[in-house]
Amino acid sequence: MSSDETQSSEPQPVTLVDGTSAMGVPVGFEGPDSGILDFQLEDGTLLKVRFNFENSFRVVDHFLDDGSPMYLLGYSVNLLSNAPDHLKKEGGSDETASS
Repeated sequence: MSSDETQSSEPQPVTLVDGTSAMGVPVGFEGPDSGILDFQLEDGTLLKVRFNFENSFRVVDHFLDDGSPMYLLGYSVNLLSNAPDHLKKEGGSDETASS
């Protein structure tokens, strides 16, 4: 969410990574909603990884070992690969996407 969008600051239920429920306060953020990283693999494949950030929450009454508040991010990841011809299945297309 970019800084020009508004979010309610009322706590709402969130699910933590371990599957437990907690309350989270929505926290807006500034910056791009998505970012793309390129990785060149040793086998010659180029991976493009796109992170799409959807929302963020500060988890109520949950803290890291150093005392910092715990945050929960909502995001999705898309992967685009471009492998060298010798690794491709015959008849395949140039790029393959997955998420």
